Amino acid sequence: MNPHGDGGSPDDPRYHPSEADFHNVAPRTREERLASNDKDALEKMRLDHRRGGHARFDGSKNPLLPDEGSLSFMSEAERFGTDAAGEEFDKRQRKLLEKEEHYEKRRAMSYQREETRWAKVEMEHRYHEEHNAEMMASDKAKRNASSVAYNPLTLEYNDTYNGELLKYGDEQVRYKAAQRAHTLGSRKMSQTYDLITGLPVVSRVHVPAAPTQPNKPANVVNTVGPMRMDLAYGEDLVG
Repeated sequence: MNPHGDGGSPDDPRYHPSEADFHNVAPRTREERLASNDKDALEKMRLDHRRGGHARFDGSKNPLLPDEGSLSFMSEAERFGTDAAGEEFDKRQRKLLEKEEHYEKRRAMSYQREETRWAKVEMEHRYHEEHNAEMMASDKAKRNASSVAYNPLTLEYNDTYNGELLKYGDEQVRYKAAQRAHTLGSRKMSQTYDLITGLPVVSRVHVPAAPTQPNKPANVVNTVGPMRMDLAYGEDLVG
């Protein structure tokens, strides 16, 4: 019988189909048939045999637009800014903040620079102080030491016993000089009045009070000072 119904001869190759023309399905085993009765196993099996596997295809009209129920969804009205004045205000505020940050950075840099400069100044000051102290303690400082207890820069006597003793000697010289001048003035004429005007003679030489010799402290050691002829022979020169 011609399966095609076209009246062909039995020798036609179409009467002898090949194995490719049939879809052979292997029978399922008993375990597979029993497993198909389990709902979970059946769903997993269907997912394994489904096109795409376990991933579920969810078609979307616009792949760039998130769903309305998602967290990243935003409506068209919310996408565009509607507060132009607020945006300008925020822009001005950002500029003010940037300016304040710039000033704060410059202020911090200036502060750090001043701290560094003053630290350097203090270090130099300490160095000079230590250097001067070392020089004063060394033998070189003795070369410039004054031989008398008198400061030639401040023109004052030293606040020591030697300074008081030197001051007493100078006052003694001035006192004796005033006495000599007074004696010479009083003896230049024998009368007590002026022969021309007849007025009493007034001494123009002021004689100060006699200076007091300072008390010698107990812990002061006698030192040989410079020889002064006026102190050694002053008593003989008076009168």
